[in-house]
Amino acid sequence: MDRLLALWGKLPTTQARITVTLCCVIATTVRYVMSQAHVLSNGTVTTFWSPSYEWLGFLLLMSGVDAIQYLGKRATDSGFVAAKQGNPPAPVPTDPATTS
Repeated sequence: MDRLLALWGKLPTTQARITVTLCCVIATTVRYVMSQAHVLSNGTVTTFWSPSYEWLGFLLLMSGVDAIQYLGKRATDSGFVAAKQGNPPAPVPTDPATTS
């Protein structure tokens, strides 16, 4: 159990969220395409499946949240990563008009 908790604590949450969202999108796409292929081969429209607008909205919302979280994390972690690699932080530019 301790190893499971240690693994859970080291899990990169952003990558896990993106992976789950991509799996849901791919599964929905495969289900929709297979439904279309079955309709074409059978000749009837009785087995046609279309995802609900709520589900598509949820996937869109989760994709947007994942993208915003990914971009936000990369923007805030850039200084930390540079410092961890031994690079000094960039100097803050000063305004020559205010320094005397």
